[in-house]
Amino acid sequence: MDTHPWQRPRSKSINLEKKFAERTTCHGLGHIVDQDVPKVRRYLWSIVTLAASVGCMIGCIQLLQYVLSFPTNIDIEIIHQDSLIFPAVTICNFNQLTKTALSEEDNRHLQTFLRIYHRKGAINKKDLELATSYFRNKTGVDFHLQNLTQDLGHRKDDIIVSCLWDDQVCGPENFTTIFTIYGNCYTFNSGAKKEGMLSQRGKGSAHGLRLVLNIEQYKYSGKLSYGSPDAGIRFAVHSTADLPEMDAEGMSIPPGMHAYASIPGADVIEGLPKPWGQCGSQKLKYFDHYSVSSCRREKEIDFILQRCGCVEPHHARNLTPCSPEIMLECVLPLMSSSNPVSVGINASVCPVACVQTEYNVEVSYALIPSQVVVNDISDQYNVTKIIENARNQRLNLTMSKLEFIRENFAFLDVYYKDLYLFKTIQKQASGFVAFLSDIGGQLGLFVGGSFLTMFEFFEYIYDKCFQQTKRSKREISRRMQSIREKRRPESMASSTSVRGNLSTNVHNFKVNESISSHNVRSNGIKSKFRRSNSEHLANIRISPSSID
Repeated sequence: MDTHPWQRPRSKSINLEKKFAERTTCHGLGHIVDQDVPKVRRYLWSIVTLAASVGCMIGCIQLLQYVLSFPTNIDIEIIHQDSLIFPAVTICNFNQLTKTALSEEDNRHLQTFLRIYHRKGAINKKDLELATSYFRNKTGVDFHLQNLTQDLGHRKDDIIVSCLWDDQVCGPENFTTIFTIYGNCYTFNSGAKKEGMLSQRGKGSAHGLRLVLNIEQYKYSGKLSYGSPDAGIRFAVHSTADLPEMDAEGMSIPPGMHAYASIPGADVIEGLPKPWGQCGSQKLKYFDHYSVSSCRREKEIDFILQRCGCVEPHHARNLTPCSPEIMLECVLPLMSSSNPVSVGINASVCPVACVQTEYNVEVSYALIPSQVVVNDISDQYNVTKIIENARNQRLNLTMSKLEFIRENFAFLDVYYKDLYLFKTIQKQASGFVAFLSDIGGQLGLFVGGSFLTMFEFFEYIYDKCFQQTKRSKREISRRMQSIREKRRPESMASSTSVRGNLSTNVHNFKVNESISSHNVRSNGIKSKFRRSNSEHLANIRISPSSID
């Protein structure tokens, strides 16, 4: 008896699995289907193969999780260089305005403005109106702190007494003026000059920057509103791409001191962008180079500019600085009620630059001058002439040369003590190629497989799908054939019955038709007979006398 199509033994399918198990390079499967070994050993191979497959799968999942965590490594390289790019050096005087060009009335009204700009204490609005009217009448224009500081602040021609770079003479013309919270500040090697950035070609102070500075303490205004209570120089060593954060990163030199700012080398940090790292960059509107400080400064500028129509004077650059009235009515209330998040300053908006250069400065100090070289220093740096100029400006100077130098002079040497480049590089710990290698290691360790083994599995799946498709088509064809075979006898019987019924109906129709015609003829004879009888009876009724 023939079995149903889908109940037939799947010998071909079994042969396909057995053939795959015997030929695959994946160890273990061949031993499981080997009929020449005892069943116990095949069961043992089945357990071992299953355990190895599970271990391989767990290892591959852990590798995938590791790759998706975007791991990184940190490589540190120390490279000795013949020369290193010299950093930018910015110097500021602790005192913001000099008293030589200011009258007592100027000082009184300036203190009103400076308390606003420096955010020191409460301000009387009437005092502000008086101060604004006073300077408008005196200068013919509205008061702006930046313009006043440029005119009345310490000038670089007066501060920089001597400048040597790599034992070559330099001067105030090699410094770029910038405006900070300390007023006028001056940057050496800012990168703004056409000749580009300077490089130090030998280690030691003789190959670096050496400055003799006159802090002009005899010109200090004596008003706390004009700056810091300290006397001396504030300086910062920074990358040419960064803005000098004088208040946060600056170091100080008191008068009468020689500061030795030695740099072990340049620290270059190279990071990775997301998702491996946190670094990034963006195009800035107000600055040529991206840095965290520049980005934060720009966000703060835009925040104030959009709401007040101007910016704080030390942020002005080419923008409109805020007048004292706007500072009092808009900027100060706005900034006091805001925080860095509301301003839009956070790590995601201003990420660290992907390439940063930092300088770890080591500062040591020595007292100047020694008594035996006072006259030499006085002659070399024209101290006598400086004293005479100060007296001509009606400044009371009754001190000796030694006292004058210790009260007003500061020496600053900035240099590399070693020409080393310290590179800290963040690199991807695992890439696509490494991931494939690790996966291959897991396959080889647990199941003895490889990339070609995976292709064998794909080939088996393809053959299996192809076989199933052919079997499905064959079963469908068999079912259709079986249905047609079942319907054929019924159709033949029904067609014979139809033909018999049709013949019988035709015969009955003919018999009925002859009977009908016979009946018609009989009915005609009967009609004629009835008519003759009727006529005969009528003749009898008409002649009764004949009866008599």
